[in-house]
Amino acid sequence: MAEAITFVVHPENESASLDLFLKSVEDVARLIKEVDFVVTKERSKRKWVITKLQASAPTVTISPIVDGRTLDVVAEGLQLLSADDVTEPPPHFTADVLKDVKKMGRLFRGRDRAKGLSFHVNGSKVATVDGRTGEKVDRILRTTVDVFGSLEGELDAVNLHGRSGHFTIWERLSGHPVRCEFHKTEWTDTVKALLERRVLVSGSIRYFANGKPTLIRNIERIEDRTAMTSANVSDFGAVPDLTSGLEPDEYLARLRERW
Repeated sequence: MAEAITFVVHPENESASLDLFLKSVEDVARLIKEVDFVVTKERSKRKWVITKLQASAPTVTISPIVDGRTLDVVAEGLQLLSADDVTEPPPHFTADVLKDVKKMGRLFRGRDRAKGLSFHVNGSKVATVDGRTGEKVDRILRTTVDVFGSLEGELDAVNLHGRSGHFTIWERLSGHPVRCEFHKTEWTDTVKALLERRVLVSGSIRYFANGKPTLIRNIERIEDRTAMTSANVSDFGAVPDLTSGLEPDEYLARLRERW
């Protein structure tokens, strides 16, 4: 298990500007915190500390106060994103995590830009994020399919900022968070009342190429399922006959073949 992760800013020029360094730290911190939320289900509760900092090519080593799997997930995920033919999200890399990686594209534009941001674990380089990484992330985000259905999970992390609201359900089968977007005027009271309860959400579900759900939009129903046992709910939590008797992954694969 990784105890620390090191990232190195490789500037395009002879030295890195303060602005480039600060943006790099901000982007890495945002990525790690988002992955940490997926792994631990804790938002902004865990502390991370700088254990080593050196100059020339700015090099920062960070560690969590409490041991965990987050750094391993970050390292593995970035390594998988380095592949030229990547089309599926790495494990625990939700749409929000992928968007955090894409935001790093700002580090490779402008006058004070970087050539790349390399990540190291136990002294060995595991991945490099550069100007091409955003294109790979875009490809993953585009390789999705929308299907009407239902998913079940614990309702968490309600956000009412902006014109529309969203909440998270920790999907029962995968254990991963699924973002649910809703109209505040229609669903706010219901969502607040069901916080931390097990719910079934019906709407347009977006799936990645590997069959993992990532988003629910156009919600038509939110039902409290707290009192029900797992035996009362179908494995996929979907509308009957939605997959024509096929396993979800096979069904989605066949849909993609028609594109």
